[in-house]
Amino acid sequence: MSAEKTRLGGTGWSAAVAAALLLSACSSSAGAGPEEIEVEARLEPAASFLCGEYEVTGETLANPVLASELDDSWFELMNGGQADLFTGILAHPEEWWVLEESEQELALFGPAPLAGSGSSADDRMLGFDHEVYSMVLRPDGSPAMPMKEGTNWDLGGATGCRLATDTALPAVSLDPAEPPAPGDAELHLLVIDHSCGGDTDMPGRIEVRRLEQTSEEIGLLIGVKPLPPGVHTCQGFPPTPYTLRLDAPIGERAILDLSRPASHWDMRAAIAPPAPLTDEEQRIVSARAEEIAEGIREVAGDEPGFLEVRLDEDYLVHLVMDRAMTDDLKVRLSQEIGGGFTVDYPESVTGDLRETPER
Repeated sequence: MSAEKTRLGGTGWSAAVAAALLLSACSSSAGAGPEEIEVEARLEPAASFLCGEYEVTGETLANPVLASELDDSWFELMNGGQADLFTGILAHPEEWWVLEESEQELALFGPAPLAGSGSSADDRMLGFDHEVYSMVLRPDGSPAMPMKEGTNWDLGGATGCRLATDTALPAVSLDPAEPPAPGDAELHLLVIDHSCGGDTDMPGRIEVRRLEQTSEEIGLLIGVKPLPPGVHTCQGFPPTPYTLRLDAPIGERAILDLSRPASHWDMRAAIAPPAPLTDEEQRIVSARAEEIAEGIREVAGDEPGFLEVRLDEDYLVHLVMDRAMTDDLKVRLSQEIGGGFTVDYPESVTGDLRETPER
């Protein structure tokens, strides 16, 4: 006898069905049990994710310890020498969560300001949706960016991330130009690998690591094969189209990115048009972008290959170079700026000029 597939609590589970199954069980022969019912399990998000070097567990996401519960001594440090960086946390500590708290370190995790507000899929895929701010104790030396005068507390980092199960995974989005239709039996995706890959063929590296197809959900995990050995220039990869074939038409099923937490795994929602920014939101994100841009000018302005720093209409910051950055510049930008910007090259710049210059 074939198993009957249904969902507990769904509209297909009616009193009439329950009664029919009960009668069937009662009329069965003494040696036969009731008909087995296969209940289709719902897809579950992963147990943990990464934001930079920090692990963010599902338990943390479900039951966070709020920064507003921290001792006042932590807020005294935040309100010291690096207070400008901690403005958002100081104003709304209830929106930030504690990732790490010890005698040597404090790490706070929260949403990136206006994450995903860009108008294009490229903007949203490259943009950070969370941020981590940390401070660390330097008992054996002077802090480079002291949190408070007279202490050995140093700024550990201020960086953004796209919360995912593995930082090496590419960013994946439905293609807004070809959104999923109920009758389609394939998904049109855009894939961005954040690696420095030079002229490596991107389409040939895309691979489907997991594909779950149920009557109500389509769950996918897209990865990329490792880059070939050798030195690669760092202009990165553009969004690469990729078509994923399915066993059946999409219908009204949810489409889920299994690399992302439940708050961000709905791929249909990710390509919905963003709501217009309010005047206050525009002020906040513009000020933040200007702060990042000015910091980049101070760090990179005198470096070989620097052309300009510009902001686009979506308040994204672009560092324009005519050659690849030196390793030293990469480190300093990582330490002093963190993230929140992209590196662009003019179309006239060829491969040779993008090579890292001699130092």
